[in-house]
Amino acid sequence: MDPLTVIGLFSNIIGFVDLGVKLFNTTKEIYDSASGTPDSAASYEFIAEKMQEFTNRLIPPGETVSDKDRAICDLAKKCRSLAQDIRTLFAKTKPRDPKSRGQSFISAIKMAKYKKRREELQSRLATCQQQLEMHLNYATSSKIQRDLNALITSSKDDSNLILQLQKRVEDLHQNVNNAFSARGQVQLGGLLQVSEGSYNTFLSKYLLSDLRFDSRDTRFGDVAEPHDDTFQWIFDDDLNATHMLLHRNQFHQSFNSWLSSGDGIFHISGKLGSGKSTLMKLLYHDYRTQERLMEWAGDRELIKAQFFFWKPGSKLQKSMEGLLRALLYECLMSVPELVAETLPKQWSEIKSTPLQMHRKVQFPLDDLQTAFDRLVDRGVEGYRICFFIDGLDEYDAPLHDDYLAMVERLCRWSQLSEGEIKFCVSSREHNVFMNHFPDSQRICMQDLTRPDMERFIRDKFELTEQQKKLEPLVELISEKANGVFLWVALVIRRLRDLNEREEATLKRLKKEIDDIPEQLEDLFKHLLQSIHRSDRKRAYRTFAVLQKLNEEDLPYVHFPLAAYCFIDDCLADQPDETIPTLHELDEMSKNEKLTRGRKMLMGSCMGLVEPTRIISLIDDDFQEWGVSFTHRSVPEFLQSVHSQDWEEHLKGFCPEGAISWLLLIYLRDKNTMWYKKSGYEQPSCISHYIMDIRQKANISREPFFLEDQLEATLVRHGCADIREEDDYGKLHIASLKDAAFYFIGTLNPQSDRVFRICNPLYLAAFVGNTAYVIWKTTQDPSCIQNPLTIPILLYCHYYSFMRGRTTDSIHGVNLPLHHLTTPTSLSPCVHPRLSISDKGAKLSVWQHLVLGLVAGFQMLPEETAAEDIFWERFLETRADTYLAISSTSKRKWGKHPVKLIVGKERRQVDLSIDLNTRGIGHLLGLFDRGGVCEITLAQIFDQCGIPNRDKLISLVEHNNRLSSEESARAERDGSTQPISRDDTPRDNSQSVNQLSTYNRASKNKN
Repeated sequence: MDPLTVIGLFSNIIGFVDLGVKLFNTTKEIYDSASGTPDSAASYEFIAEKMQEFTNRLIPPGETVSDKDRAICDLAKKCRSLAQDIRTLFAKTKPRDPKSRGQSFISAIKMAKYKKRREELQSRLATCQQQLEMHLNYATSSKIQRDLNALITSSKDDSNLILQLQKRVEDLHQNVNNAFSARGQVQLGGLLQVSEGSYNTFLSKYLLSDLRFDSRDTRFGDVAEPHDDTFQWIFDDDLNATHMLLHRNQFHQSFNSWLSSGDGIFHISGKLGSGKSTLMKLLYHDYRTQERLMEWAGDRELIKAQFFFWKPGSKLQKSMEGLLRALLYECLMSVPELVAETLPKQWSEIKSTPLQMHRKVQFPLDDLQTAFDRLVDRGVEGYRICFFIDGLDEYDAPLHDDYLAMVERLCRWSQLSEGEIKFCVSSREHNVFMNHFPDSQRICMQDLTRPDMERFIRDKFELTEQQKKLEPLVELISEKANGVFLWVALVIRRLRDLNEREEATLKRLKKEIDDIPEQLEDLFKHLLQSIHRSDRKRAYRTFAVLQKLNEEDLPYVHFPLAAYCFIDDCLADQPDETIPTLHELDEMSKNEKLTRGRKMLMGSCMGLVEPTRIISLIDDDFQEWGVSFTHRSVPEFLQSVHSQDWEEHLKGFCPEGAISWLLLIYLRDKNTMWYKKSGYEQPSCISHYIMDIRQKANISREPFFLEDQLEATLVRHGCADIREEDDYGKLHIASLKDAAFYFIGTLNPQSDRVFRICNPLYLAAFVGNTAYVIWKTTQDPSCIQNPLTIPILLYCHYYSFMRGRTTDSIHGVNLPLHHLTTPTSLSPCVHPRLSISDKGAKLSVWQHLVLGLVAGFQMLPEETAAEDIFWERFLETRADTYLAISSTSKRKWGKHPVKLIVGKERRQVDLSIDLNTRGIGHLLGLFDRGGVCEITLAQIFDQCGIPNRDKLISLVEHNNRLSSEESARAERDGSTQPISRDDTPRDNSQSVNQLSTYNRASKNKN
């Protein structure tokens, strides 16, 4: 058996034995109270119910089990049989009418008659208790702990499995103070520790998944690998006695000594483009760094963590928040048991919130700084930590902060740790860094890289014996570069281009080198001005597209190189429908498109952008090539360029339109296997991005040519629509940030399969493009014939309202508001706390949404005033909106049965609400009253804090009044059965005020 099943079985046996012991110890009290008091009836009812519950739960798994598991399974069977026998005994002795003294007296006589049977059952229970205590050693063994941890690790996002573990922990907490022996109590505490420890491990990783952000490693991955043996001197002794190499050896010794035994901060400084980031990437990855740091760590574990600042990137890639989140994530993933201590506020929040109610945990900057201070100040027992932070000068300091504050913070952290934590950092040679970091622990890149540059130049020139005449150029370029690798790379690229055109004479190459400015920014200007006039429109617009894509670092979205051969069509100033069809794309092979795109790119952009290999997020079988800036300083430079020529070529240009077409070509170019292997996650994300940027740029207009082309492309590659008979659980839309998902609904709660929405129609509703939804449903009414289309559209539209993306309605001639009354099995509310017991029952879309409010399910991270508009518009249709939740018993923890009453016909649907969890506390008081109690739609609106709730309540009452009047007229006409007085809607102000009074009293009490 898996460890969760083992613990679950133990938990149920413990609960049964504990209840049985208490039951037999208090039998006399129960029967002494059987004198017609209500408590007597409750006692009998409770015993019968609990014994039936244990009879149902004490069923061991049917699969083959090990010898150790077989023993606990046999014990479960014995307990199950005993529970049935106890239930039978109490059924025989139960008075028919507990309020009758005569019946109670007869019951007491029966109990005396069955005294031996009771003693026999009590003896069997004692045997079960002894066997349980004997078997508890197995449940608390290290094997179970290891298996639980392995199960949690493999479960990843399987919330159902973790919910089971959470329930086991809760059950064990309830049973830890029971009638067991002292030894049994110790063992039971051990079992609780095993289960709770595993659950805490999961919660730690769950919290850290929110701390992590997707673009954390983007800059690190983009940094180029060093050329051949470049920078190897940092590790290897070079015994050559030249002055330059002796100088390098001094720095070699200084750095390696710091790695193996030093502390504090080691500073790698250098000019822009001198190779600092490339060296930092080498240092972080190289095995020799690891070896030397292990010497420093000694008998303790080593933790390494890195962060590469990137100014052109997203907010988190250039901020203190991003730095702290990245470093804390790496450290706490290595030592998850420190999460609770390091992030106590967030831990308390996630620990006290039921798993199904968890939202994305927030990490304010103050909390992150406090957490890092706590980590550094207290240290990590048994560990030493080395941080690698690249590009301090790319930190985008807010107004209240600056470079000096960051430097002081780093120095303070280094001192607080007392040698347990150290930092390797890099930056340009700004005074603030040079003045505050120690000279004795610093490398100046441009003073050390001349031999590396010369090797790089020779390799790129591919000098042969016949080409030795070009050797003087090597020294000339190295001298003029002043230690800036980027300058060398751009110049070499220019010279190689001349060679391709067979113009690379020694005289021409020397002149070209002489004409190139020595300063990097001047070189950028020189290259920009060198772009041929006929290529400038393409080049400038390529730069604009890249800058737009770089504004947000998004998963799966990049500038595809294969689409660049169609760049002129994509960059054109013309309506979508006039852009040439894509048939030519299908006629070219992938290699042809890459080759042609590469030539066009290199021929027109003068090396300021370059082809880049993209790390595949699917697997190595799918090699991606994209387009990116040659260096992070290029977009910074371009942002400062405001020439008339630049403005002229960008006049009227919409980067979002070009991006739409480039990504559409990318999707069309992929094979169907790519779609399937990505689980349709990438197509969903890219399609979502296309629809989103077009809506924000207001370029999605009739006749919606691109949107239709997108739909055709997706259908072509198997992105079929979901059907009712499909075995899918959740429906997701891939988020544009942090690899998250927008949950849209659930079709089959028992299924783990995920359906990722790609359909432009649904995505249009989601991003607020109501014009396309109305146009599409008008032009092609067949697109909404699928029974699930209307619910998905409406749920997406509801999201759009809630996120403030639109205040327009998608409803029109072909999609009237009355579609909200469409019955469907697709629900936006998936919480295990509220479920439909009647599996065959279907609710309408709006009823599903109301249940989401009842369950305390906040579909969205933010509340907006748009919610009242959504509900108002529906209620104003005067549809039959009667809805109530009826409870027929006092509140009891666990699955509480209630009835949903809907419509003027008062159709009833059985529901179960799990009252063990929070989220519906504002309604729980109504369940305490006993008897029949209804929670009406007006009360739900009142208690959920929806804006403009007074108007909504008024509309509900108005609709119910109209419904009652119609029913009364029908009754007078004799055309329908009269509605009983008890069925009259009770959405009135009195009931609302009663509930409000109850909640105010509860708050005051608390």
